[in-house]
Formats: sequence, C-alpha cells, structure tokens
Amino acid sequence: MRTQFEEHLIGQSVNNTSPWSFSLSMFRHAQSQRPLYKALAGKQAGNVALAHLQKYLSVFLRDHLKLQFSKKKTDIPPEILAHYIASSFISMLTWWLDNDPPYSAEQMNDFYRQLVQPGIEAIL
Repeated sequence: MRTQFEEHLIGQSVNNTSPWSFSLSMFRHAQSQRPLYKALAGKQAGNVALAHLQKYLSVFLRDHLKLQFSKKKTDIPPEILAHYIASSFISMLTWWLDNDPPYSAEQMNDFYRQLVQPGIEAIL
C-alpha cells in the first residue's frame, strides 16, 4: 500500500505549489483500493497505519507549503499547517471508509476542500 501511495504522491510535483493537489488523488486511490484501505486505515485497523500515513502526508505537504511561505509572512509554522491539513484529511478519509456513504471520491474531495481550503488560503 505504501508503494502505491508513494506512486500517487510522487506524481504530484513539489514545484506544484498547491497544497490541495494530493486530496483528489488520495480519495480516488482509496476508492479503487477500498477493502485494503478499510483494513489498514478504518476504525478496526488501529492507529499504526494511520499514523504512518499522516506522517508521510505531513512531510509531503510541508515541502509544498514551504514554497508558499517564502512568498508570504505568517506566524504559523509550515510544519503545524501541514499537520493540520494532513490530520483533517485523514479524519475525513477514515470517516468515509468507516461509514460507507454513497459519496464518490470526487464528492469527498469537494467536501474536504470546502471545509478546509478557505481557512488555509486565508493565511497563505
């Protein structure tokens, strides 16, 4: 799973300064591998896989955000902002996997971005 996850994220260039480039790809990957994700990241799986996923995603986002931070001044360190974005994403992904709602990956991505993106962009 980690290899597949990395392949999806590596396709997202660090030079792409949008911290939102990861979410749709991740929701689609989770949708295509739903049983695997449920086993590793659902509420029955425990926290080990989720902690690794969140850490990896935080590092990926931090690298993207550092490019943004060089353009604007903010009091929030990029590590904290990356952790917030990653943890909110992991929370929504886990909810989606655990509840089997009828929402597509695209819809979940739209919901996620509507909830998180305005606040983040206000400080960037």
